[in-house]
Amino acid sequence: RIESDAELAEVLQAAVAHGVDPLLRVETSGELGSAVAAAAQAAEQAAAQASAEAAAADAADLSAGPKQLLSFFSFSEIGSGRLPLLQLQLQQALSRSGARGSVYVAGEGLNAQLALPAARLPELRLALGRIPELAQVQLNLGVQVPAQNRPYHRLVVRQKPQVLTDGLPAPLDWNKAGRPLPAAAWHAELASLPAHAVVLDCRNGYESALGSFAQAEPLGTDIFSKSWDTLRTRLASTPRDAPIYTFCTGGIRCVKVNAWLEAEMGFSNTARLHDGIHGYMRFVEAEAARYACSPADLSHWRGANFVFYQGSPRMLGDDAEEAAGGQPPGEAEARGDG
Repeated sequence: RIESDAELAEVLQAAVAHGVDPLLRVETSGELGSAVAAAAQAAEQAAAQASAEAAAADAADLSAGPKQLLSFFSFSEIGSGRLPLLQLQLQQALSRSGARGSVYVAGEGLNAQLALPAARLPELRLALGRIPELAQVQLNLGVQVPAQNRPYHRLVVRQKPQVLTDGLPAPLDWNKAGRPLPAAAWHAELASLPAHAVVLDCRNGYESALGSFAQAEPLGTDIFSKSWDTLRTRLASTPRDAPIYTFCTGGIRCVKVNAWLEAEMGFSNTARLHDGIHGYMRFVEAEAARYACSPADLSHWRGANFVFYQGSPRMLGDDAEEAAGGQPPGEAEARGDG
């Protein structure tokens, strides 16, 4: 029986000396024992309540029907005094619509990747439309997944220094970020590229390895903030009026890349895929349905599209992604559009 701190220290030192792990049992009595028992009982009750609430939330999730995947972003200056209220407004609007996923807000704008019951999408549109910073933002819709799938396990709305970590010393000019090409225009221009055009896959190497546009070359980075040295090297001898086409998963990374290419390297003819690969796949699948043919027969895209939520890579023609896999460790904080 150990009755003092000194005795406990002696036992622990002996255990270390003999290379064994001590097994200790704590005995309490009197008022202390009652307090410990009460605390243990309260902890058990809290755990049971949390478990019941989680089960109820899961049941509600299932009964709400298929989930709609979507993303949106916006680059516009947001004052530091406005950020806490914007964060609260987003938290409330998204929670009420049953959304899960991540939203980052910063002085440079906001960036979101979400899933919510598809039936509640009109409700979300109305709620976001009441927030000034989101009144003109268009939702980039992905596929719908079955009710039992959980692309995201919780909702996180967080302030960050940047919504897309770039490692640059100064902000970029979002008004000079190249031509935003809708999917149909992108598709047409890829079919007739001039010989000196460059098509850049602005995603990370592990994303490009799964699939890309046939005409594209990958940057091959492991995080977005390493893009700049790669771009300097690759485009050092490229004429500054050459057509530069960029794309990424949902469009946000290309805004920063094109703004940087114009501001730092002097390129004057940049374009980017509006709504990213998600938007292009949506376009090709709609066109394939219209002409009753396979999406792969129409598409410039080859392979699968890496996704950052809990889901398998997206292939053209997939009706829905199945919950599996996951995102690379640490990438969520540095990624961009998912």
